[in-house]
Amino acid sequence: MAEKIRVGILGLSHNHIWGNLNDLAASDKGVLVGAAEPISDYFLDHILTGKPITGLCSPEVGLMAQQTLEAGIHSAAEGRTISLPLPAAPLV
Repeated sequence: MAEKIRVGILGLSHNHIWGNLNDLAASDKGVLVGAAEPISDYFLDHILTGKPITGLCSPEVGLMAQQTLEAGIHSAAEGRTISLPLPAAPLV
């Protein structure tokens, strides 16, 4: 068997990383050897003190970015223009 690929992660604040880490853990091809989150102190401080999370990490900016990406995916798949804001999707 070939040697496992050693993987290091920089940045854990985007939720899509967690599925990738689960896949890595289930795989025999790679192993997680380290992880760092340079803004974790920012989040921890703001959560503990009740300060609002602002700037590029704010929930509003995150929602706008997610909607923009989702609109692009739908537009490419359907071959049509998608208007923002997207309609609310039902919770499944």
